[in-house]
Amino acid sequence: MTKRLILVPIDFLQPTLDALEYARKFASKNHFDLYLLHIAGSKNEVQTGIQKMKDLIGSLNENTIDIQFNVIQGTIKKDIGKIAQSIDALFIIMGIHGVRGVQKITGGRSLKVVTDSKVPFIVLQADTNYRDIKKIAMTIDLERESVQIVKVAFELAKNFDSEVVMIGGDHDDPALLRKVMVNVNVAKKYFKENGVNSHLELLPRKSFEKKLIEYCGANGVDMIAATYYPDTFYVLSTKFIENLFENDMKIPVLTLDSASINAGFQFSF
Repeated sequence: MTKRLILVPIDFLQPTLDALEYARKFASKNHFDLYLLHIAGSKNEVQTGIQKMKDLIGSLNENTIDIQFNVIQGTIKKDIGKIAQSIDALFIIMGIHGVRGVQKITGGRSLKVVTDSKVPFIVLQADTNYRDIKKIAMTIDLERESVQIVKVAFELAKNFDSEVVMIGGDHDDPALLRKVMVNVNVAKKYFKENGVNSHLELLPRKSFEKKLIEYCGANGVDMIAATYYPDTFYVLSTKFIENLFENDMKIPVLTLDSASINAGFQFSF
């Protein structure tokens, strides 16, 4: 049987170690295995990284899941996604130091790593506590790229038997609202055909991000799913995704770059 792998970038600082603890519980619930990746900045750092990785894995006393590791010389921005794709990883679980302070894990803003990956990310803040993913809040808007996250959210929902709440902006303009509903109906049909329960919530467009986080906190949401697509003037912008990464509730964020998967005009997943 082909192993189902979750890649976890490790820089040996606390946010990525917290992400490793989350990933261990995530993996054990779904019979996944872990692949830890450390990217060294120079050849001299590779051997040090290998020993530190061996020490880390040895300290875990893990006997329920298989943990592999790799230490390479490279760049975080380019190589995380490349390695994840080469091992056919299902997800990348990445701990961040803060969107504007993530040089240790991303060499810049965390979204720079996302844009170079065809594998979806689950982004975690430090000290994020694991809990089973029973409810996923999936953002959806008027641009067709917003439905790119549907298949990824479905894979997560299928493994955890989760409910998906589609959350969109309640546009005052009827024409814009109709565009949103086209995407909602596409997503709803896909979920229904594949046995995932879903429903729609429309939130006020004003302060949408704040309203979304408030909704998630009040309704027991365990994961936020949102497509990242930078070429937009609407709600689901780069700034919006970055702010989700640092939400006050510390809810994990599932995301992928819309350019990495093309839905096409017929929304084929």
